Parts: sequence; C-alpha cells; structure tokens
Amino acid sequence: MNLFEIGIIEEEPIFDPHQIAAAISEDVAAIKPDWDKLHSVSTLVHRLCEGDDVALVQKALNDFLERNWEALAVQARKYAFDRFQQKHSADRVGFDEALDRWQVLTNDPILHRQMVEKFTEGKPSNRELNQLKLVRGTFETARAVLEHAWKYDLEGELLKHQSLSGAMGAILRDSAGHTRWGQLQALLWLKRGDADEVSAFERGLGQHVLEVAELLDEFGILRQRSAHYQLSYLSPQSRESWRRQLRRAVGGDIELRNAVVELLFLYGEAGNDREVLFAAARLQGPESEPYLNQLRRHSDRFVRRRATALLDLMSSVPDIIEQELLKSATREDELSRRSVRPRPTRTWIGDDRIENLIEQTVNDVARKYSNDISPTRSSGEETHVAILFDRISQALAIVSSRLEELARQHDEYEYLRIHLTHRIVGKTEEGGPGTDGAKRLSTDICILFTGRDREKLFAQRVSLLQAKRITRDVDQASDRYSIDRSQLEDLARQTMAGFLATLGPCHADVSIPIIPARLMLDMIERGEPSTVLYPGRAAELGKSIGTWLLEDVIGLWTGDWNNNVIDVAKGGVFRRPYMLVEIVAERLQLNN
Repeated sequence: MNLFEIGIIEEEPIFDPHQIAAAISEDVAAIKPDWDKLHSVSTLVHRLCEGDDVALVQKALNDFLERNWEALAVQARKYAFDRFQQKHSADRVGFDEALDRWQVLTNDPILHRQMVEKFTEGKPSNRELNQLKLVRGTFETARAVLEHAWKYDLEGELLKHQSLSGAMGAILRDSAGHTRWGQLQALLWLKRGDADEVSAFERGLGQHVLEVAELLDEFGILRQRSAHYQLSYLSPQSRESWRRQLRRAVGGDIELRNAVVELLFLYGEAGNDREVLFAAARLQGPESEPYLNQLRRHSDRFVRRRATALLDLMSSVPDIIEQELLKSATREDELSRRSVRPRPTRTWIGDDRIENLIEQTVNDVARKYSNDISPTRSSGEETHVAILFDRISQALAIVSSRLEELARQHDEYEYLRIHLTHRIVGKTEEGGPGTDGAKRLSTDICILFTGRDREKLFAQRVSLLQAKRITRDVDQASDRYSIDRSQLEDLARQTMAGFLATLGPCHADVSIPIIPARLMLDMIERGEPSTVLYPGRAAELGKSIGTWLLEDVIGLWTGDWNNNVIDVAKGGVFRRPYMLVEIVAERLQLNN
C-alpha cells in the first residue's frame, strides 16, 4: 500500500488508524519522502481521530520522519521555525503543538541555533524563551541564550517569574547539562522554578556539585527564597568558614572551579564586590591565569571588570589602602575582620576602604589610650581629653599624608584629607551661658565639622560633648562614671547633637563610648540611675569614638547647623567649651 501515492484523501473518509500506522511502518521503502503529504496525513488524523488512535498514527509518522531525516529535515525545520516566528499557518498549529507532533525536532541543534539567532536579535521575548526550552541545543547556544537574556533583564523579570526561571534552567540543563558550568547554572535557575525538576536533575549529579550549588545559594547567587541571614553581614569567621568549605567542595575539579568563578563574577551583587573577589581568589591555583584572561573577554562587562581585578590581585598589584588596614590591626581577631571586611560604604566619602581606615585608626588610638586612663584616673577630664584628641590628630595626619602619597603613586586625580586641630580654652569659660535658654553650656568638647569637595563648602555642623572619666571611690567595688542629670539637660536643651563621652577602659570592644545626651535622659526617665553609669551599660548605649566620628560626625548623621550653636563652637568670651575640636574633611585634586 503506497499511502503517499494516493494523493489527497477524500473528505471524511472511513479508514482504520491501525491500518495507516502499519502501512507507514511496513512499506517504508515504497513510500516516497514528501513533507507536504506527511504533514497532510498528520493534520487529517488529528482532525478525524482522537486519543490513542492519534498517538498511534503520529508515532508512525514521526518514526518515518526520523528515518528519512536527511531528505525531509529542511522542510520540517522550516515548518517548526515558521511557527516559532508566529508566521500564519493554515493548520493553526502552534510551535508547542508542532514539536509535540514531530518530536524528532526537539533534538535538532540546527533548529535550536536558528531559534537562538532569532531570540538574540533584539530585546528578549518571554514567549520565545519558554519555547526555546522545548528544543535541545548545544553548550554554545545555551550560553548565548543566558548571556543575552541576562544582559537585557534590567527589571529582574527572569528572577521574578518562576516560569521564566524554570525555562532558563531547562535550557541550561538540556543543552549544557553535560558540563560543570551547565550543571551549576541549571541547578540555580531550576531552584527558582519547579522543585520536582530540580529533584530529578539532582539525582544525576555528584555530591560535590550539589554542595557547591548549595554554597552559592547561601552566598546569595540567584537565591530562590528569602533567607534569614546574608552571608556578607556575618562575622569574618563565618565568611572565612564559607570560603574554606567552598574550596574543599570544589577540590581539584578545575572545570567546576572555573564555573564557580564565572557565576560569582556574573551574579554576585555589586554591593558585595569585595566578598566576591575574596571568594574567587580563595579558589585560584597556579594554573588559573589563562582562564581569568579568558574571562577578560567575556560578553558581560561586569565579569570583565572583576576578572581584571582578580588578576591584578594575583599579580601583586596591591590594594594599598587595604594594606594600611592590615598594618593598623593590633589583634588577630581584628586582623581577620579588617582584611576581609565587605561592608557597603557608609558615608559620602564613597570608599569603604578609606572609611574603615579612618574608623579603625581612631578606634586603635582610643583603645590604646583607654588602657592608660584607669591608672591615671585622678587626673581631670581636661587632661585626658587633651591627650586623646592630640593622639587622634596625629594619627589622622599620618592617614591623610599616606592617602595623598598613594594617590600620587597610582595616578589618582584626587584624594581625601582629614584635618583635625584642637585648642584649649580657660576652664572658667565652660560655665558660660548656653544657647536656647540653657543656663550653662555644660560642654567639655565642641566638635566643629567642615566638609569640602574641591574647595566647595557643602556642610558645617557642630556636636557638643560632655566628658566623664572613670572613677572608683575607696568604698566602691566597681568602676563607674559619675553623671550629672542637670548637665545632660542643659546639653540636650541646646541641641540634639549633644553627647556624653565616657573616658575609661575598653569594654566589649567599644572604646570611649559616645552616647547621645537625650538618650541618657530617656534612660533615666525610664528608671536608670541619674548619677552613675557603669562601663558595661555605657558600651551598650554608645558607639566607639572612631565609629561615631566616621558615621555620625564626618558622615553627617549628626551635628547641628544652627548658627547660634555654630557661633558657640567658633568661640567668644565666656561661651566657649573647654576644648574646641575642628575636623575638616576635604576632597582635594592633586597638583602634579
């Protein structure tokens, strides 16, 4: 029975689907390969039959197409590709249904390449992405789909919609799942989609690959759910343990290591850049340079930048400011914390390395000096304050000089200078009148902060501090700070930028805690003692002086801009504080 020689079958004929299927299967040699007639039989069967009868005949037709693929491939491929492009079709069969009928097309890499070329012509289509998953491609086509979709996904649609995440995961699994890169990519994307598909895929993977994928999820790479913590916010010890575990899981699998590095570079958030580089650096070996050079030619500019940065680190192009942080560390736990600290920038300075350097320099000075306070507690606050700020001034001068020197060495156009001066005025002037109706100024230290950017004044603020040193009377068993509620009230009445500075030994890693005067009054109103403050409580309520100077004073989170308060800070007969501290932070251009 030469079915395809019959030509057009009469309308509504009576026939046996089993007979047709048998004829197609048994008379292969006698049937001339003809796509149009093959397609016509399929259309007719789907119109006249249903259920198992349709499946029986369509399987025979699909087998015939597969056996005669060389002769029919071009037409069959065009049939599917026209529907992918949504061209009008007389049979009204869509792309999904076409592939369901002619399943041999689902394994055609040429069709997949044509689809990918169409997909990457312009802005990605969500419909096309969902249809691309129906055809198995190659590693190259899967990479092209991912890179194009990720490049244009500025609104985060891929991560928002499970269907799109699942489609991307399926493409990567089916077309690149034989590679470590494809396995990791597919796992991370599928986890955002269908959990059942993830489980099925995981069963065919090695345990170390699954562990690496879980660690990348913990890092935040394409995280598919809200987590109760972010790795970058944990302690240095926790972050370092994560890096060690990642290195152990990767082991000697170079292909897996390269895939991890690319995923970190591509998906790692910009705000977590330093932790991305530290993680990637921990995985590198002597043979890593060729692959990193390859990443410098990656299609994504973000990946290229990070690959270049890591190569610079590996070739001993130093992060000089980071080295300064390491030099300033005085204890092993601080060394760990400072060398890998990935905190986002906290001030207008915009460089967390410089911010950390300022903060840590001041805190180190305060920590060292606080050890000398108890043995000399009989000295007045004036003595301790003068010595403390003199040492802070010297340390910041060294920092500023070093920053300028480094800027010149590395051909930078500008640098930041922090300049601190202080002057002592007569003790009798401390009791002069305050502002806003306060009976007394009640201030030991007045900090006047000035911010300039290339000589342009952009901020001037004042903060008032009342200093209290640690004391211990003969009949007392513990250290304490004696406080005066009336002084705190005078201080708080004048400005919200009024603070209590406690001069005593470091407690709970907080050095010279600075506490808002208004907060102290609120705690007293709540029921805490109005005349005494213990070191442990001071550490709970306050910030280390270095942190406070950076975040609150230099960072402009505090400070009064009221002209009356500024006039007090600048000085005048009988209305100056005991000490006036002037801090100037200015971004300057280098003069070559």
